[in-house]
Amino acid sequence: MSRDLVYELIGYLGSALVVTALLMTSLRRLRMVSFVGALVFTTYATLIGAVPLIVVNVSIMVINASSLYRMSRVKDYFSSLSTGPESDYLKRFLEFYSADIEHYFPRFLMPESGCRAIFVLRDLVPAGLWIGHETGPDQWQVDLDYAIPRFRDSKIGRYLYSAEGPLPTGIFVVQDPTPDHVDYLKRMGFAERSDGQFERPSP
Repeated sequence: MSRDLVYELIGYLGSALVVTALLMTSLRRLRMVSFVGALVFTTYATLIGAVPLIVVNVSIMVINASSLYRMSRVKDYFSSLSTGPESDYLKRFLEFYSADIEHYFPRFLMPESGCRAIFVLRDLVPAGLWIGHETGPDQWQVDLDYAIPRFRDSKIGRYLYSAEGPLPTGIFVVQDPTPDHVDYLKRMGFAERSDGQFERPSP
């Protein structure tokens, strides 16, 4: 493989990372991928001796690093708000995010009476929604555990399933999660059972 081809491939990799960053819904991930993309482009620019590209991409790296540092210093305030299936706001929230919810929870149906619905507020902004219903003594079926795209960094889940979180005590069960949802469940401490369902005891 020629040297010029290697340089070109490095440039294409940087381009791919920049485009990928623009597709990120999480601002933290966007900054991280953008930083890596700028780092690769800086390497490419150094190899071909393009000083203006070096200056631009080093500047982008500094901006992204500064932003990530500020994010790491910010302490989010989490709280919760319980509601019921008759809530007009709950219905409008579900309608607004219906397409995204269907992607992660294709079997989800509008909750009926008897379920428990909990909004997670992040700095008092409705950032997520948990809906479940009791299926037995101290056992809950999780019907929906949703975070809106810009808050999808697992912090909501860690708050929900913590000892200080708003969820009832007991065992939580998720049936037939989509592949995109399985990784999240594992990060939250769910374990797959022999029947394919995922289960987690309360902390």
